[in-house]
Amino acid sequence: MKRVLGISASAGLDQAIRFAKSDDLAKRDFASDLLAQFNSPEARSYLEMLAKEPPNSGGASAKAWLYVLSTMSLNPPAEFAEH
Repeated sequence: MKRVLGISASAGLDQAIRFAKSDDLAKRDFASDLLAQFNSPEARSYLEMLAKEPPNSGGASAKAWLYVLSTMSLNPPAEFAEH
């Protein structure tokens, strides 16, 4: 709510990071969706970590978000720069 109201740009980031580190596949997949909403190097590093996982354990969602985010900036991740 704080992020929505503009009170804190990083509100919820700590929870997204906990989900990214979880053993629960659903939480890690959801973490990708949450992390993509933050414009921070820390959030991006966790997305990149998740993108290295197999597709059925959160990797596909994280890779998709990294691709989307890379098309919105001039600095795409290395794995997409070659294509």
